[in-house]
Amino acid sequence: LTSDEPDEDVLDALGDSGEIRALLAREAVYGGLRPALATLDPGLVRRLDGAWERVGTPGPDAASQAANSLMELIDEERDYDRIHVRDICERADVARPTFYLHFKDKHQLLWSSMEQEFETLRDRMRPMQGDSLLPDEGRPLTYIVFEHVAENRGFYRAMLGKHGSAEFITRFIEHMADAFFQKHAPLRERATRAEFAPELITNHLAGALVGMIQWWLKNETGPSAAEMARAFTRLNAPGVLNSMGLSELLGSL
Repeated sequence: LTSDEPDEDVLDALGDSGEIRALLAREAVYGGLRPALATLDPGLVRRLDGAWERVGTPGPDAASQAANSLMELIDEERDYDRIHVRDICERADVARPTFYLHFKDKHQLLWSSMEQEFETLRDRMRPMQGDSLLPDEGRPLTYIVFEHVAENRGFYRAMLGKHGSAEFITRFIEHMADAFFQKHAPLRERATRAEFAPELITNHLAGALVGMIQWWLKNETGPSAAEMARAFTRLNAPGVLNSMGLSELLGSL
């Protein structure tokens, strides 16, 4: 039905014409296929159109329920690769054809939720001050991130662990790199030199941050969120600040 090979959940959902119509209901997909289908089999198009009237348009609650159910399943530390659309739908009490009206697959469902989560997290991170490395009431920039991970430990342990998602890790790093770039603007304005490209610095910091989070999640009795944030700053700030000609700010730690 699309350029992507359907997974087992899609194949399971292809039960009758009503379910097929539901899977085709995305306007971009069905709108493009309908003329060709009408040429090949007008009767099929009539049945699909009629089936759509029976299926109806689901409300936003179905998408919200599916998203919450996926988060619950991941938070239970189930392997992400072993979570299927049918599991999500059973937990959410949502029909699979309805699920496919909203989402292409579980990955799109995950990112429909996490994009907003990461944006909220970035907004909570306070910009660096020109004369201090502790912008959050005496706490480092990354304190908010470690606090967020601590509050969602099960989810992040599952997604960043050995059976997690490589795509999730990549996107998490990208979002954190964007956040660092945005919040470091006052430092760049004050810098007396730029030994390295700002994007190189922020991507380095984002990768180091995710690596430290992965280590932290393996240690139940490890440091607190505040201690991890301070460790991150003390380990990474000297090199970054020296490269920007701002080594005098190290005294604020």
